[in-house]
Amino acid sequence: TTTEEETAGGLASDLEACIDRTPLLQHLLISPKISNLLPTRLFEKLFTALAYLKTLSLENCTTPNLTSALTHLLEDQTETEIETTSSNKKIIPSITLLNLSHCTTLPSSIFELLTPHLADLQVLNVERTQISCAALKKIPRCARVTHLNLNRCAGLEEEEEEELFK
Repeated sequence: TTTEEETAGGLASDLEACIDRTPLLQHLLISPKISNLLPTRLFEKLFTALAYLKTLSLENCTTPNLTSALTHLLEDQTETEIETTSSNKKIIPSITLLNLSHCTTLPSSIFELLTPHLADLQVLNVERTQISCAALKKIPRCARVTHLNLNRCAGLEEEEEEELFK
């Protein structure tokens, strides 16, 4: 019989191989059952290796591996932003739809590092997350956000929400 760990490892390997074979992938929706089994390196790959990715849905992903991957990528980018820009390598691809709803373990600090990189963002679903107004204010002015789901976000204060939409 195979253990849960072996199954998770096989699933991660299969998904990684699939990503490697589909470099033109534009839409990726991963179920919570699968995303919560993925290792940190695979999350890092999702945010760096798919240059054409427009839609990324990691709804209800609560694994610490997602937080670890984003922390590693975003802190590294902050430190080497000039080098990255000059080499034309984007850490975060041109995502237009990002669904992180119910990713309750992502701290607000991750959103504050992430949102400035979402220049092509049109749809952001962060329902039931810890996103803060500070993170929302860091969405680039060039982003053309048409849909924003802030339902039941623990990190938003009522007074801040009102100020955000003035």
